[in-house]
Amino acid sequence: MRFSCTGSLMFNSLDSKLPWKREGKTKNGDKYMSVNIAIASTKANRLMAECFGMISDEIKTIDTDNNKISIDWADRSDPDIISKVASYRKHVISIGDERKEFISDYDFVKYIEENLDELKSGKFTVTGTSSLNEYNGKLSHRFQIQNIYQVEDESKNQLKVTMDFYWTADGVDFSDWKEEKKIRISGYTTAYVAAEKKNMYVAQDVVFDGSKIDLENEKHVALLTYKLKQLGIGFEDGKPTNKLKKNKIYKLRVICSYFNGAQEVEVDESMLNENQRMAIELGLKKLSDFAEGSVYGDRIIEYRVVDFDLKGEFEDGCVALDEKVSEFEEEIYTPAKPESEEEVIEKAMNKKKDKDFMNKPTDNDDDDEGDDEDDLSDLFD
Repeated sequence: MRFSCTGSLMFNSLDSKLPWKREGKTKNGDKYMSVNIAIASTKANRLMAECFGMISDEIKTIDTDNNKISIDWADRSDPDIISKVASYRKHVISIGDERKEFISDYDFVKYIEENLDELKSGKFTVTGTSSLNEYNGKLSHRFQIQNIYQVEDESKNQLKVTMDFYWTADGVDFSDWKEEKKIRISGYTTAYVAAEKKNMYVAQDVVFDGSKIDLENEKHVALLTYKLKQLGIGFEDGKPTNKLKKNKIYKLRVICSYFNGAQEVEVDESMLNENQRMAIELGLKKLSDFAEGSVYGDRIIEYRVVDFDLKGEFEDGCVALDEKVSEFEEEIYTPAKPESEEEVIEKAMNKKKDKDFMNKPTDNDDDDEGDDEDDLSDLFD
């Protein structure tokens, strides 16, 4: 996955469960520093991203010809050396008129620390990629920062994630369309699995949200029909229809609006008490008076499909893979089953026994712009 997020940057206090900075030394004695930054598009929606850097004798990287190279730590700030490193292996950060490039993760993180006040006060676009995180039998994505750019305050806030998405006809669910105008698709994306030392398919759900569409508006319906077509979904008589073939794997590069927070809930009279409703009936108050300050629902994480990369193999929308479903399924990564409480206790006891045995003395012991009414770009945000 690649991400590009624009908004205000937020830094947790150092005494929180997830502090904005951690530093120390590795088991080998190498000094390290890491940062965690929240990019907030709204008060209720943010993406957490991180970067880890460590001091070492040399930096292993890639040059502009895609060759593997090693650079001595002492040479890491040499402009001639930096220019030879591939752009996708460098960090870029711009604050105001100052633009800096780093080939050392540690130097990049250190620069963030030294310019914290400026990063807190402006609006920035943060870009990077994700890595797979496995914990207690569950998979999630950890977003790794590559670049940070200051942008104009008028720039649109957004959290966008781009991924290659794979799915079958059976993964398309229309059950929420009637009430919510949402289509949920269960599928997969690709990620490097450290345990298997290769890229594999990992489960990933996306949501197509058409709740802002006015089905009486021809332009809205035309846009909806076009977007659904890219996913192999038809739209007839006001309803989506599945046009995908059975026993086929489909692929498309999708651009998603990332949502991680509490959904804002529109206030209606059912949420008011009797006294508040009486005030409205008597003309003393309006419903909008009680809607001041946001009301939020349950916290959720969703990847909402808003656009597509229709270049190259995807110029006509989604494509069917040549490989069979059975072949595809062989490359799906399934995380290990979470350990039971009894298993955890037993493992801890065995580990203690081993430690006690090893410590037994012997004889030898010594890390959107514009207000154009025809601009429909926000319908799927």
